[in-house]
Amino acid sequence: MWVDRLNMIKSPSNHWRIIPLANPDGLKLKTRMNSRKVDLNRNFPTKDWDKLAIKFWKNSGKEDPRRFPGTSAGSEIEVKCIIEHVNGFKPDIIISIHTPYGLFDFDGPKFRPISNVLPWKRLGTFPGSLGRWAWDERKIPVLTIELDPETFLKSKSSFIMLQDKITDLLWPVR
Repeated sequence: MWVDRLNMIKSPSNHWRIIPLANPDGLKLKTRMNSRKVDLNRNFPTKDWDKLAIKFWKNSGKEDPRRFPGTSAGSEIEVKCIIEHVNGFKPDIIISIHTPYGLFDFDGPKFRPISNVLPWKRLGTFPGSLGRWAWDERKIPVLTIELDPETFLKSKSSFIMLQDKITDLLWPVR
């Protein structure tokens, strides 16, 4: 679906790397954590991980087990895999698909949102998050598309429509 749409964008400079699923354990277990009970989006080895990740989880996260950052930065095989892809491919932007908020979250240079497909809201970055690791520390923008499962995951046609609108927004076909 989305791969076909991306392939229609004609430009010799366009190259795509798609990781269809970064957390297979989480999908199977129907949770945001992997099988080792680590929130992958709190496990990236950010510069402040050792100092802040566990403290942030205990204080701001109220020790919610769904947000546990792991026992050490970058300890999870899934995070290591993503880092290898990013370091090898050197993307201009990372697009990450999550649930359940039904919004766009952008970690990158400030800009004026240009679409009403979904609301835009900056959720911020956290110790060990992809946004902090990629944007704050490497200047690779991260667009997180937070899907509302009630709207976009129950209907294949709604999801396809959303894919097309997002693709047109980011890379208009000319």
